[in-house]
Amino acid sequence: FILACKGVPLETNWDALKEIPAALGWLTPVAFWFSTRGWRWKIFQNWLVLIPDLNGTWKGTLQTTWKNPKTGEVPGPIDAFLVIHQTLFRVSCVQMTKESKSWSRSAAVNMDADNQLKILDFVYSNKPRVSVHERSTDHDGACSLEILDGANRKIKGKYWTDRNTKGEMDFTFHDKNPRPEFEE
Repeated sequence: FILACKGVPLETNWDALKEIPAALGWLTPVAFWFSTRGWRWKIFQNWLVLIPDLNGTWKGTLQTTWKNPKTGEVPGPIDAFLVIHQTLFRVSCVQMTKESKSWSRSAAVNMDADNQLKILDFVYSNKPRVSVHERSTDHDGACSLEILDGANRKIKGKYWTDRNTKGEMDFTFHDKNPRPEFEE
């Protein structure tokens, strides 16, 4: 626009413009493949793609700080699974225990370059089984979990809920396949 205002002649290369549909024709499927599957390939990790591949089932525990008002005791750790579905631009989480299931409402893998941290943050809704509803009600919460890469892949951090409870989570990578239900 500025060049045209200054009187510089603008020429359109119509032959080049005719190639745009053809370029988009092959670029679109390649971009779709890369954003859903290709980004996971190790050849692209840590230079082109900095986000770690968290897809699969993670096995671990939740440890609450909640005290039972009748006994004053803090319950022991609760076995849990965290199932993560991820593409290059989206991540979702489902967490399962023997008594309840949580699913993420919003989730993201955040990179803290200054501290060299990779964090999985998500806001979730939880629905306990009907059989435990008297002592465990539906609730919402949030998690902030550090991603620890290496031979023994781990995700660990903290959670807090709108029931004024909080605690820690600690997961180790278990399986590439998503687990549909909690199984001991």
